[in-house]
Amino acid sequence: MVIFKAIWCCTFDALGFIVFVTFAISAVVAIITHNAIILLLEKSLVTFILSIIFAVTLIPVHCCHHRCRLRPLAYYMYLDLVPTNRDELGLSENIFSDEQIQINSQYSELQEEVSIKQLSNKQEVAQVYEWIYKNCSSFRMSCYMITSIWAVGFLLEFLARLFLILIHLPINKIVLYAHIILSSITVLCIISTIICIVIERRKTLLLIERWNIQGKEKKLSEISTLFATVKYHSNPVLYIDT
Repeated sequence: MVIFKAIWCCTFDALGFIVFVTFAISAVVAIITHNAIILLLEKSLVTFILSIIFAVTLIPVHCCHHRCRLRPLAYYMYLDLVPTNRDELGLSENIFSDEQIQINSQYSELQEEVSIKQLSNKQEVAQVYEWIYKNCSSFRMSCYMITSIWAVGFLLEFLARLFLILIHLPINKIVLYAHIILSSITVLCIISTIICIVIERRKTLLLIERWNIQGKEKKLSEISTLFATVKYHSNPVLYIDT
């Protein structure tokens, strides 16, 4: 399913991709070896590769004339875990027309899996986050921060487990300490992620509110200018009639 969405629909399922990579590496290592130490190292190898994946997504990459954009992995996690529509953020209906966002092609028909309403919701969520990413620096910073946190966290777990193996501790102690380290790092990363999301959402809502106010002021200014122009052009006509 992850590969199908990536190739056919030009979408990226971040959580599905992580799960796929984890199971693939575990399966390969389990098949080619039965050594207990290697199996312990295999779990560290998974976190190390995940760390590299998170780190690579921090590099801005564009291809196919900017149709495909590689963004921080946290951006795609936002789409999956924190779906937000336009009404929830108080955005106006015409924000997408000015940005010319081509999201519809990324969410082509998946009639076998979702209904048309669900697909429309996915399109709206994708458009909303596309607009927020382009216009709200707080959201971009949060995506980079969260991605960096998990990249560093997975790397630290890999180094810690590798250190336990290199100092030749008994296997049962390695397993115990490794689970404690992994649990601790995971909890810290989750707490840090929640803090980043809370701070980001607060700042983003303020930016959107300010943007809405500026938009209303701009519309009022345009209406006033138009009214003044119409009044100016109508004065000579009124003068001739009198």
